[in-house]
Amino acid sequence: MPGPNLLFYVLAMIMIIQWQALKGINRLIHRPHEFAADPILAEWEEAVARGDEAAFPGLLSRLEQAHGVEKADRILWK
Repeated sequence: MPGPNLLFYVLAMIMIIQWQALKGINRLIHRPHEFAADPILAEWEEAVARGDEAAFPGLLSRLEQAHGVEKADRILWK
């Protein structure tokens, strides 16, 4: 009968996929990670800290171009 065989096949595939995911996660956990800040975002934070609103439009347009984000001013400024 194909019914029970299909059920166990699906369960076996789920177990294999989960086992492979666990192996990948364990490999990633033991690697050192270095997170580098985006220089444009660092400039944005400095401008916000200074309160330099004249620099905002230029920085926002650079952020939009660099990261492919449309209308970043609605998210970060207004």
